Amino acid sequence: MLTFWLIALVMVGIAGATVWIPMQRNHSTRAVSRNTVNADIFRERLDELERDKQEGRLEEEQYTLLRKELERTLLTDIPADQQQASANHTQLFRWAGIMAFGVPVLALGYYYLTAYRGEAGDWISVQEQFEDAVLHSIHQPDSLPDKTQLPDFTRVLQAHVLQEGFDEPDSLYLLGRSYLELGQLQGALMVLDRAYKLAPQQPQIMLAYAQAMILAHDGRMNKASTQLLQHVLQIAPDHQGALMLLGFGSFNSGSYEQAITAWQRLLALRDPSSEGAQLLRNGIGRAQALLAEQAQASTTTVPLRPAPAQEPAPAPGPRIEVTVDLAPNLREQLSPQDTLFIFAKAAEGPPMPLAAVRQPAGVFPVQVTLDDSQAMMPALKLSGFKQVIVGARISKAGSVTAQAGDLQGASGLLELVDGTQSVALTIDQVVQ
Repeated sequence: MLTFWLIALVMVGIAGATVWIPMQRNHSTRAVSRNTVNADIFRERLDELERDKQEGRLEEEQYTLLRKELERTLLTDIPADQQQASANHTQLFRWAGIMAFGVPVLALGYYYLTAYRGEAGDWISVQEQFEDAVLHSIHQPDSLPDKTQLPDFTRVLQAHVLQEGFDEPDSLYLLGRSYLELGQLQGALMVLDRAYKLAPQQPQIMLAYAQAMILAHDGRMNKASTQLLQHVLQIAPDHQGALMLLGFGSFNSGSYEQAITAWQRLLALRDPSSEGAQLLRNGIGRAQALLAEQAQASTTTVPLRPAPAQEPAPAPGPRIEVTVDLAPNLREQLSPQDTLFIFAKAAEGPPMPLAAVRQPAGVFPVQVTLDDSQAMMPALKLSGFKQVIVGARISKAGSVTAQAGDLQGASGLLELVDGTQSVALTIDQVVQ
């Protein structure tokens, strides 16, 4: 922004000089011309007096008187001319000042009133702040800024891609990852598809593209995402990100055997005593149980066990009783076809919800309970994290992915404890 104003001041100075200098030169030329004319007239009149004296038409005394009168007239005319020139010069400078500086000032004022946009200045500041960070991250794509700076970082990265890098797979990959972090799945799919076409053998691009596909399909695998992950594992058989994502997508798709295989391979690469290894063992156990139930269901139509006579006991671990209300100014936007999602996500960690409830959006306020029984995948549960953020979203399309026009709200940071705790939040924002 400072650069813009410095350039503007320099241009004002140049504009003033183009008016001031020609007017000053013109005045000096006219002053010299007037003095020259007076001197020429004096010499001509003096020559006439000399001739009249020589030819006898003037006596010596008359000649002397007329010569003195002529000299006095010359001396009188020159100061008068100089005084008039000085007055003209002062007036000229006044108008020159008005023209040189008044017009640019008026132009800047008119621009400020009619065309100035503060967002342009903000954008210039954002560009200056994040330009170096963007160039650094393109060459080291594993480093992204924190979530508070990520939106502005992504704006600058978008401008870079549009201006210079739409054929640079590294820039597109970084933009796709930024979109994923911000939950902008459609943008992520578009730029990662382009990056994959430019560099179809880069594992990091294939992995990010597969992740975007899985999230866009409510956590389930499709043929394209499966092929991408298998391709990554052909290039790097021990790629932990690909194994985790393959297990997650396969579990949500009901392909429990494939999920077990992927997680067992990943477990062999982890420290057996780590928390992550324990989560993997829990996930494998859950997938094995569901696989057994799936096999039994395919061989008999007899119920395996009678329906419970009472409500099942709550899952062990933390339980969050959530009360969700809808802001009064948004109630008119609610329709009978809307779907309400209430979920808890890790404050730091994977973007997938740890527990979620889906139900029709009806009368508010709504009360639900979130616990480990509502985990989207066994390896990611409330009991595996210490801090969460509880959110609620009213989806117009029934999708778990936020889209423009959806309504949403979130709680602050919640420290989890064993047992039941309560939290209240209000849906008061419109997704842009």
